[in-house]
Amino acid sequence: MYHLSNEQVTSLVDEVQRYVSDKTLVLVRGLPGLGKSTFAKQLCVSLEGVQIENDMQFMVSGEYVFDPTKLEDAHMATQVEVRNLMLEEAPCVIAVSYTHLTLPTICSV
Repeated sequence: MYHLSNEQVTSLVDEVQRYVSDKTLVLVRGLPGLGKSTFAKQLCVSLEGVQIENDMQFMVSGEYVFDPTKLEDAHMATQVEVRNLMLEEAPCVIAVSYTHLTLPTICSV
């Protein structure tokens, strides 16, 4: 599986920094294992931002416990959290989301 190298992450962070203003929402989407969270963490440090991920909604006592029946609620909770951060305190919010693509979807792009 393909994933971003440290050099690629650093290059992307530098590129994103060129476009950041006082209030910025950066959406990071991609397939599993690509390096979305790694990129977002480095971006958060560089931009003094707040990282939000749907997966955070499935953390129970520090452990990831995925429940597909709660996925819609998790998406809604993440959206509300991002909205509140953008309206109130955070100068930069980095939202990470898994992109579910099937082979027919990929082939039609």
